[in-house]
Amino acid sequence: MRSLRIDKLWCCLIYKLTPVVANVFSKMQRLVLIFALASGALALSYIGNHLKKHITHAKIHEAFQNKYIGNSSTSTCKNFDTEMENATSLTIACFNNSFDSEKLSFCHFVEKGLRKCLDGPRLLLNRCVPPKSTGLPDLVLNMLYAFLDFTCKAKGSQLIELTNPCVTLTLNDYTPNLCGDKLNDQAMKLMGPEMCLSKSGLCELARGFKTCLNTLFNEYCTSPITKANFFKFYDTILLPCKKEGI
Repeated sequence: MRSLRIDKLWCCLIYKLTPVVANVFSKMQRLVLIFALASGALALSYIGNHLKKHITHAKIHEAFQNKYIGNSSTSTCKNFDTEMENATSLTIACFNNSFDSEKLSFCHFVEKGLRKCLDGPRLLLNRCVPPKSTGLPDLVLNMLYAFLDFTCKAKGSQLIELTNPCVTLTLNDYTPNLCGDKLNDQAMKLMGPEMCLSKSGLCELARGFKTCLNTLFNEYCTSPITKANFFKFYDTILLPCKKEGI
C-alpha cells in the first residue's frame, strides 16, 4: 500500500490548518487557555524541529518515501497529494462555516463540530498509512480530542496554575535540549526498518516523553500543585491508549 508522504502531510495539515485554528483562538477571550496551549505547542515545535533535522540529516524521510511511495503500482493512494489538498480545503471551509465566535464558544465547537470538520483528512490518512500504522490517524485525533475536551472542562484555577513561570521555563528552555535527543532515539527505535510508527509505538513514545518531563519538573518546577495540574493535562493524551489497552 502506498503510504502518505510525510513532508506533504505536514505542509497540508500544519501550515494550512494551524492558521485557521489560530484564528479561532484569537477570537476567544480565554487568554489563560491560549497561554497554556501555546506554551505546550512551542515546546513541542522545538522538539519537532530537532527530530526533523535529525531525520533530514540521516535521510530517513528519503528511505521512507522510497520504501512506500516509490514501490506501489496498485496503490489506492496514488493521488494522495491532490486528495490531501482537497481534504484540507474542505476542512478549512468547514471551520469557517461551522464556527461563529459571536454565537458559538470554541469549546462548544470542539464538542459538536470539530470531529466532523477533520473527518476528511482522517479518512484519507487511515486509507493511506502503511500497515504498521493502521489506526494511527484515529489515535492521534483521539488524543487531540481528549486534550481539548479536558481543557474545556477544566477549572479556572487549573488553567491559571499553568501560567506559573516555571512551566514555561521548563517547557521552552529545558525540554527541547534535554528531552529532544531521548525522544529522537526512542522514536528511531520504535519506527524500525519500516520507517513508520505504530499505535503502540506512539503510546510508548508519549509515555517516554512524560517520564522525561517528570524529571525536568522535579528539578525546575518543584511546586507540587503546579506539577500535578500540568500532568493532569498531559495525561489526557494517554487516555486513548488506555482505552484501547495499548
